[in-house]
Amino acid sequence: MHSEVLHALDAHLERMTTLRRDLVAKRSMEPGERLRLAADAATCAQQCAHILTRLLATDDQPDAAQPVIGSRIGLPSAHSQSSAGTPSGW
Repeated sequence: MHSEVLHALDAHLERMTTLRRDLVAKRSMEPGERLRLAADAATCAQQCAHILTRLLATDDQPDAAQPVIGSRIGLPSAHSQSSAGTPSGW
């Protein structure tokens, strides 16, 4: 599992670095291109979170699927989201 987690993180960081490089490029951009890049970064982060959650969760440790970092920095858990899909308190 350790190598799978590292591989997932490496792939995520590589993709995010590429997106960041494209986002800050000193060149003219098409209308909406920066928004698309930012949305791609958000999607990339979400995909990484899903992959890591799946890798870290086990049948005998259901709490492993809960975000650890988010709770440490005060982000609401998935259980505290409103029915509209927006985290409560945001």
